[in-house]
Amino acid sequence: MRGTREGWVLLCKQVRWSHWWKLPTPLEVFSVFMKERGYAIELSAPGRLVTQMVANLGGLWGVTSIAHEEIVRLLNSMAHGVIEDPDGSAESDRTARCRRKVRPQVASRDEWFGLLKKINNNEAWLAERRLASLVNNGVLRVGLYLSCPQCSQRTWYGLSDILPSLTCERCLQKFEFPAATPPDKWWYRSVGSYAVENYSQGGVCVALALRFLSEPMEGATTWIPSFNLKKDDKSLEADFGVFWRPSFLDESNPTLVFGECKSYDRFEEKDFRRMRKLGEAFPGAVLAFCMFRKSFSAFEKRRLKALASSGRSHLQAGRWRNPVLIMTGEDLFSYFNAQWSWKTRMQGREYPLQSLCEESQQRYLGMESYSRWLERKAERRRRGQT
Repeated sequence: MRGTREGWVLLCKQVRWSHWWKLPTPLEVFSVFMKERGYAIELSAPGRLVTQMVANLGGLWGVTSIAHEEIVRLLNSMAHGVIEDPDGSAESDRTARCRRKVRPQVASRDEWFGLLKKINNNEAWLAERRLASLVNNGVLRVGLYLSCPQCSQRTWYGLSDILPSLTCERCLQKFEFPAATPPDKWWYRSVGSYAVENYSQGGVCVALALRFLSEPMEGATTWIPSFNLKKDDKSLEADFGVFWRPSFLDESNPTLVFGECKSYDRFEEKDFRRMRKLGEAFPGAVLAFCMFRKSFSAFEKRRLKALASSGRSHLQAGRWRNPVLIMTGEDLFSYFNAQWSWKTRMQGREYPLQSLCEESQQRYLGMESYSRWLERKAERRRRGQT
């Protein structure tokens, strides 16, 4: 085997021989890259959850089926168990509710269909296709919601659980399926990774961020979700890692991207400290901050501006040391129009991902352009010299 500018060339002894190649997995690619730099890498538990989530949807393009804020919120509400409290004495404290929960919520087909129809311009056929996609890809499972004649509590039964004789999950008593008066409404329950609380432990935000870098930007990406890096006594972590190129035909060296994701929580000092350490360990890497919220607190803006300013320092040939990319719900929940507008603005740029970072900093942090930033920096230097 020989390496050439066109790729790998395999010298064959026989014309009709077949050679089978096994492409390395993204984790293997990152493992080799990190090993060369002295790091051992492993996926975290949330990372394995995201891997399964994306696989169930058929890849990053399939993540588009949940790329809407109302869909994400409804899925998250279904992932939280509730206790039925006939006497009205349920505790209002969130911790107490979580402690007393007994099963996840369900949502009717009418609720899901109405939501999907609304976000698809009242097109019923589009709503049906999107609902079918959610069911077929293991996001939702259909069933019936039946009341127990003994304890009056309702239980959700999946299709495989609907039998002539049913067992109540609350009082464990058996009762007959109401064949004479069957329910006329079907109910859905979130399943798999989507049944995990807190937006699948933040996995939904990670999946949508990876999708944004891949599909709408038409970038060539090799990605892994949440991982940990270890080197001697040093430990680093990120919510995702990506090798990014402008396209599959591009032959330039890929850009490394590290991501920190929050659903609706706020970024804290430890998050900025963690990303700064990653930037110091990997000069040239893009540091991405992704969240569902559409605005930042004063503290977040101040820390992001400081990190973005230091990341604009020169590394080599017009490249920044650690460009900071910001993605909010406006980007992660956008469908086509907003995403294509990003791509259009990046066309023709020498470093498109770096240019996207600059655009996001101006948009969400109110920072000045890079050229103006350089002018002000040079001006301050001249004043200091005089």
